[in-house]
Amino acid sequence: MKIRFVGAHSARPSVDLQTINCSSLSLLLPFARLSTNDRAHISQALVLSNMGRLMRICAQSIADSENEEFTPYEQNLYDNAIEYYQKVSCKI
Repeated sequence: MKIRFVGAHSARPSVDLQTINCSSLSLLLPFARLSTNDRAHISQALVLSNMGRLMRICAQSIADSENEEFTPYEQNLYDNAIEYYQKVSCKI
């Protein structure tokens, strides 16, 4: 099965879903061979890492480019990001 983009994206080439599925599965095989406990730790680490990234993005989105000091809210978001990243280091 092929996907063809229409409209503004018609210049993009079509994508073969079977190729995507095969390449995606080959990336997941090492993950599937892990024990359930290891997979749970990896999943938790990924979630915690994403939460840390989200906290950083939130802090950066509210930052005032003219002010070099963090507001208390920004500082709290960065502190939360650091806490999430530290939790990740305990999982791996």
